[in-house]
Formats: sequence, structure tokens, C-alpha cells
Amino acid sequence: MEIAIAPTDTSVLYISAETTTGAELYFTENSAEKWYPTKNTNGSDVNWLGSQGWYDNTIAVNPYYEDEVFVGGINLWKMNMVDGVDSSLSKQITDINLINTNSFLTLYFPIDKCENYGIPSNTLESEYTSVEVRFGNGLSQKAHRFTYAPDFQYPYQDYIDVPFEIWDTDNNIQLMASIRDHDEDSTWNPKCSSEAPGGLSREYIFIHSVEYSDTADTNIAKTAGVSHKNLYIIWPEVPTGVSPNYDSLPNSKIEIKYEKLITKRINTINVTDGYGEFGGTDKGVHVDHHNIVLIPTDTSAKEFRFLNANDGGVAYSDDKGETFIQPLTGYNTTQFYGVDKKNGEDKYIGGMQDNGTWHSPINSDSTSNWINCFGGDGFACVWNYNDPNKVLASSQYNNIGKSNDGGNNWGQSVAGLDDVGYGAPFFTKLAKSKQNSDLVFAVGESGVWRS
Repeated sequence: MEIAIAPTDTSVLYISAETTTGAELYFTENSAEKWYPTKNTNGSDVNWLGSQGWYDNTIAVNPYYEDEVFVGGINLWKMNMVDGVDSSLSKQITDINLINTNSFLTLYFPIDKCENYGIPSNTLESEYTSVEVRFGNGLSQKAHRFTYAPDFQYPYQDYIDVPFEIWDTDNNIQLMASIRDHDEDSTWNPKCSSEAPGGLSREYIFIHSVEYSDTADTNIAKTAGVSHKNLYIIWPEVPTGVSPNYDSLPNSKIEIKYEKLITKRINTINVTDGYGEFGGTDKGVHVDHHNIVLIPTDTSAKEFRFLNANDGGVAYSDDKGETFIQPLTGYNTTQFYGVDKKNGEDKYIGGMQDNGTWHSPINSDSTSNWINCFGGDGFACVWNYNDPNKVLASSQYNNIGKSNDGGNNWGQSVAGLDDVGYGAPFFTKLAKSKQNSDLVFAVGESGVWRS
């Protein structure tokens, strides 16, 4: 995740996050008291991170408008908040709090809905609610005791006293509970995992959407009854070195807040399109964006400089991203992986990190402008010693290019290689024979190839 705060209203924050389903923009207008997911007004999903948010993820808020934010991943995008919420509202756990429980209780896994643990349940969506598990002050109720069997086919044992109460806080109703008696000692007594059977304390708490009674519920009090109207599963543990007195626990509670998750609507506009996927243009800006800085330049006209750091160096825009300039000279922003010299001339070819392969003019010096000749991540290069028209270059995943006219025109040269494309080594190595200038070696994870 990357986070940005609006300069004009610091209670407004945005998060650019990579999730299991793609990229998500989250929004808060109350200093992170409540976060909202967002969705494009046309219903589309824009995955600006492209599953590489671990590598490039950046976000910045317009310095004059808190409802406009720029995000960057593979490409750059502009997003504007609009009034209203998404029509499809869902409910889910929005907060979990442990209050004064640290002296005797922690959680091994987060609290979750039963269905997310693979337990078939007849619980209706409308029955989910916010609840509290309350300890202390002699609080107790009865709970259905189950012992272990695979696949949640727990055998029911009896209805026992437990040192807590379960309350539906949205409706002020006490609820039924069940417990897993992992050590089969007829009590609910979580332990430190290092002291528990099998190295894990599994004295689970199951919360049911059934109003509490001192009499066991017949739908719960049977084998696999933990699934009946089951709301949540709690996996408690005891901290190392603690031995709680379950007859006299401190005043404490576990809060589970369940509420409607409102989805805010946004308009999403593509700013750069490095691979031509969105009908736009790359505007000369390199893909893979790592930083956005928006620098006010004229507050009366609400103008700013858009400064962007990407895999190709630094780009900037003075018209809010309509056009960009990415300087290629005067600022060293890359590294050479491999360089070779043309025999008999001061002419060179080199592959550069994420900036392709370039060759210099004849009689080049430190002021010469080089020419981009082969794309991708530039790696090893080989210039034939006896025939200067023959040149090899390479890029990621053992992609090898060949020129027969001294680097002006290029084609692929991978015939015979069985280690090319995704899954092949990202970094390509080439070497040439001193005895035979037409003999070249390529190194891959599964061996060495000879031309």
C-alpha cells in the first residue's frame, strides 16, 4: 500500500493498494476513522498496478483539490471523486478491537465469518450483526461444547458454563455460543500454544445468530451443530508465560463491528499508456512508476508541476499530465549491464537496465548522442570482431536480437534455444569465442547454448 494526504484538507486520505483481485483505491474523509473502497462510475476495474505493486506503486493528491488524486503503477492515472455511492452495498467486518484483553488473551488468527473458514452455514446475510465477547465482573453464560473431528464434523458433548457473554450490540440481544474443547477437559480454557496439545491452542469460540437461552438449542446441540446460524469464529490464545484464572478474568472484551461497506464512486482517466492498452499515448514517459510529486507553481491559477520518477528516470509535466518531458541527457538514471566495442572504431553498443540497447556514433565521446536500437531490459551485447556488420543484443527472458548491418536493423535470433520467454532467466548473458568470432555462447538456468 501507498498512502497520500490531501494538502487542502488533511482529513482526506487515499490509499493505493494491491489486492488479490487487482488494484484498489481507498478513500477516507474523516482522518481514517472510516475507509471506503472506490469503483469507477462506468463499472470497470482499472488495475494500474498490474500485479507488480510490490515494485512500483505511487500516489499523490492534487495540491488544490482534495477530490482529485493521481496514481502510478505500470502507467499513470487520474481519479476524481464524484458524489454518491455505488448502488450495490455489501456488509462485512469493518473493525476488530481487543480491549483490555492483552493480559490474558490474544488472537491466533483474525476473527472471520464462518463461511470464510469453509464452514457451510445457513446464516442469512441479514442476520450478520456487530457483537461483543465480554469478560470480567463474574460474566458468564452457557455454551455448547464440541470436541474435535475433521471437516468441522464436531461431535456435540454438553452445555457448559463459560467465563464470557456474547452480545449482539446492534440489537442489544444476548446470543448463543459454542466452544471447541480441544483438550477435552470439559471446560473452555485457551492455553499458550507451546503448552497446548499438538502445539496449538484450539479452544475456538463460535458465535451463533440465535437468541441466548439457558437451555441448549436443538439445532446447535448435535454433531456439526457449530455451523447452525454461525456468525463468527474466534481463535483465542494465551500469551507466553500467562496462566489466567478463568474464574476471575479482568474486565475486557472483543468487539466485532459489522456494517455496510459503502463504495464511493470515481471517474478514472488514463494519463500515460506505455503499452497502448487504453487507447491513449505513452507521451514519451517510461512505464513503471515509483514516485509522484506535485509541486505548486501558480496558486492563483491552480497550476502545478507534475514530477514523476519511473524506470526510465524522471519525467515532468506542467499541464497536469496532458504532456510530459522526459530528459534523456544530462541526468544519469540507468546502469549498463553489458557493453562491447566495434573492432577498429570508437563505436560502442550497450544494454541498459529497463532502457533497452543503444549504440553510439562513430568516434563517440562523452558528449555523443547514442541511438536506441533494441528494446526491453538491455543486457549483454556482442560485436563480431572480424565482421563489424554482425551484432547481438539481449533483453529479459533470453530474448536475443541480431543485426547484420552494424546495428541499424534488428531481428530475433533465438532459433534452437528452448529457454526463451516467461520462465527463462530474466538476465541474459552472452560471450564470444576469441578463436572463432562467429561462435557465441548464451547462458540460461538449464544450461549453456552455443551458436
